Amino acid sequence: MKKKIKSICLLLLVFKVCFCQVDGKGSYDIGFKYFKATDNSRNYVIGQDTVNRPMLIHFWYPSQNNSELKSMSFKDYIDLIAIREYFDTKQQDIDIISYNFIDAYLGFSKQLFGIDTLVTTEDVLNSPVKAIFNAEPIVDEFPMIIYAPSNSKSAVQNHIMCEYLASNGFYVVSVGSAGYESLNRYDQGKATLAQVQDMEFIVKYISDSLKLNFPNIGLFGFSTGSMATIIYQMRTPEVKAVASLDGSHEYAFYPILINIDEFSFDKANVPYLMIANKFKDFSVFPYYSSIPAKNKYLYKMTAIDHNGFISYWYQFALCSKNDNINSITESYTVMCESVNDFFNATLKLGIDNPKEFEITDNELIQKDTADYNIIAQLLNKILKEGIDFSIKDMKSNESLYKDKASMINVMGKMFLGNKNDNAIKIFTANTEINPESSEGFYFLAIAYKEENNIEAAKVAITKAKDIDNDNEDIKSLYDEIMNMNSE
Repeated sequence: MKKKIKSICLLLLVFKVCFCQVDGKGSYDIGFKYFKATDNSRNYVIGQDTVNRPMLIHFWYPSQNNSELKSMSFKDYIDLIAIREYFDTKQQDIDIISYNFIDAYLGFSKQLFGIDTLVTTEDVLNSPVKAIFNAEPIVDEFPMIIYAPSNSKSAVQNHIMCEYLASNGFYVVSVGSAGYESLNRYDQGKATLAQVQDMEFIVKYISDSLKLNFPNIGLFGFSTGSMATIIYQMRTPEVKAVASLDGSHEYAFYPILINIDEFSFDKANVPYLMIANKFKDFSVFPYYSSIPAKNKYLYKMTAIDHNGFISYWYQFALCSKNDNINSITESYTVMCESVNDFFNATLKLGIDNPKEFEITDNELIQKDTADYNIIAQLLNKILKEGIDFSIKDMKSNESLYKDKASMINVMGKMFLGNKNDNAIKIFTANTEINPESSEGFYFLAIAYKEENNIEAAKVAITKAKDIDNDNEDIKSLYDEIMNMNSE
């Protein structure tokens, strides 16, 4: 068992940290249940053992007033991480795994997010959450929302948003993310389809076990989990709205998504909300720009990167004796409220006009009004018709791409490290159409360096430096490349 504990803890920490206890809540008290289920139709590998796929289902729901019942602690949620594969893990082993998990995340958050250094791991584990375990549900009809967690992560990574939605009159169901045959998501295409099957399984399980009535379904996912929501929506007519928290399908994993057999732009016809991270020139939002949905909304958070899209940091901040609210925690509150407003506008009975949905711009969230359509279409052409034909077409329609150097560079970066030949052709075409773009030559130099073509890299970075001699990134890459020897 000690070996199992060590391996679980390692798995929990190996994956890069992906990111409310919102002070208020909606009209309902919050109930929480979890169910130990098994999908007997699929195999799953744990260590050296092959078993049926374990499905630890998390379920938040509007509940009756249960003031006589004790609220859960955060540890009650975190303990579920230890049993997501090993349902029969002993409590003493669960305690060790939970402590190590929070200890690592807390140390990370103190360094990056200014969480009070006096907050201890015990403080966090013992801190209260808003849900009541096994509370009596309200007998009514509520929309169902499915949450798809990020790369191999547990459903509790966004426990506060799930609680907040339940308090506002939604059922919320989720299960941890995993790969095709194990916790590891080595093949993102297969892992996405496996997560879609997980979502189908848990909705059927909840429906059959609890005999719930829900008029329609909404989806929200974080990071790679958002890819599963896209495919699930395309094969499930009951889905009426999809929200994405910095979904990977708008970034480097877009080519994986659109090559999944069941993907079809024509099926992306429900309201779609994309909330992106703070970085400018980070994506051309190809999915958002390509889908025919009439009601689609793109907003950018101004204070958080990808790591800010989970609830742990807010939970940690609540444990401080001082006022530890900052732009990270406030941003999470804004996201909770925005996602809830979106689902209120698109899923609740009697609301038939989702066009009325809009988030009021403030210092933490702002509407992105850039027109990415031309570059998204170019990317789709490259992925479907090949790079050479697409570059030829690009050059024959040069006026379309003039003054779009930055967007073309963003698109080209999607191919760096995996298809450098494509990246080189894209950056080369960009420097020919937009020769004043120092960044075009800068990224061209990077692509040549990746291919170990040092002489070509030297030519490209020299041109970048001639255009913008004050750019520190360019100067640094120039010095690095000039010191490299051609083989």
